[in-house]
Amino acid sequence: MDFPFRITEEFLFCRKCQQPQLHGIYAKEAYSIRGGILPKIPLNCICDFCKTSHLAFSQEFAFAKQNEENQDYTKIPGKNRLSIGNWIYIKGKPRPGIIKSLISVQQSKELTIDYGNGIIEKQKITNQDVPMNETALKGYRLLPYQSGETLIGDHIYHVRRDKFGKAIGLVHDGEIDKLVIHLEDETILFLTLPEAFQSLPNRRLEETARYKLKDVPESILQKIQLKAKNGILHLTGQVNSLLERRLILDKLNSIIAMRGIYNQLSIKPVNNLNDSALEDIIYRIFEDSEHNELVYYNVEVNQGKVQVRIGYYSENAIHYFEKKIEGLAGITELSILPECVSIPSDVELKKMQEIENNLRRSGETQNKVYVRRTTDKIIISGRVNTIFQKKKIGFSVRNQNPFLLHTVTNNLRITNA
Repeated sequence: MDFPFRITEEFLFCRKCQQPQLHGIYAKEAYSIRGGILPKIPLNCICDFCKTSHLAFSQEFAFAKQNEENQDYTKIPGKNRLSIGNWIYIKGKPRPGIIKSLISVQQSKELTIDYGNGIIEKQKITNQDVPMNETALKGYRLLPYQSGETLIGDHIYHVRRDKFGKAIGLVHDGEIDKLVIHLEDETILFLTLPEAFQSLPNRRLEETARYKLKDVPESILQKIQLKAKNGILHLTGQVNSLLERRLILDKLNSIIAMRGIYNQLSIKPVNNLNDSALEDIIYRIFEDSEHNELVYYNVEVNQGKVQVRIGYYSENAIHYFEKKIEGLAGITELSILPECVSIPSDVELKKMQEIENNLRRSGETQNKVYVRRTTDKIIISGRVNTIFQKKKIGFSVRNQNPFLLHTVTNNLRITNA
């Protein structure tokens, strides 16, 4: 498997060493996990000690961008700082509750906790020293009850054993998915996931995949092969275009009970297009867009293989531009490397819009010029006809820059038209 980029590392359960070992987490592209990596990205996990590898998917890890339905982490007195609205677990109670009020009184805290179903209780707990650097900032998953929701890298509290620990892997035992837990006393647990979180058996997964593709033309299906292994669907073969590949993947991604798709479908070139011309076409898609959630972009094309880096305020920008680019002829591979950027305040957005309007009114260029803010810099994007225009616009933005601690990066592209 070709996964050249080590994007992070984690202590995971090694199937060969039969113990936790540091693993490099490798991807096909140089993804950033800052802000959370997108789901369904295949990752190769390699043990630094014995070099054994296994395939996993981004949504199985705690560093992934999580959906709103999987945010239930519980704070535990003495381990976490407590705030109103937190889920809290008091040892000995049958379930966690939500903190509705919190009052500090001398050496203790008086809590009002809502346990649901109309059960509201007062709880007094003594102040306990919480480490300056909390081990689990988000809180803990409570096991065994949350075994299905627990992600690799999550901190856990095993209620029945009264032990803390960490989730260090998923294993496929026969055709049963199990969560691997490393407890603080060095015990390794293998917890069978609830039925609702089990992936389909391999044979059934293959049958389901073929059923999902029943409406795809036979001329396309003849050129692809699919095989299920450990709850993962492996795709090989060749299709005529990115759009054909998208058609196949969209249908297969609707299968709920699987870990992910390892896509190795290659694209048959349908049109020999000069790389520089293709690069220019893609740049113009960004430059002519009115998408306000786009922050920055960079395009590289090598023998029809396209790599695009996108900074965005909202994921809508990624889906919008991916769809636009996939429709172009001459692309054999498309890799989009997204990075989520913190959304500026309304005041900052208004100021950037004002700078853009000033540039358009000045008549420096007839093309669109965009000014966007990241955490530490202002980025100018768009295209101009001359180096003089690029420098003049850069100078103008610097003079109007209200964010004094931010540098200005001038990414204006010079073109003949």
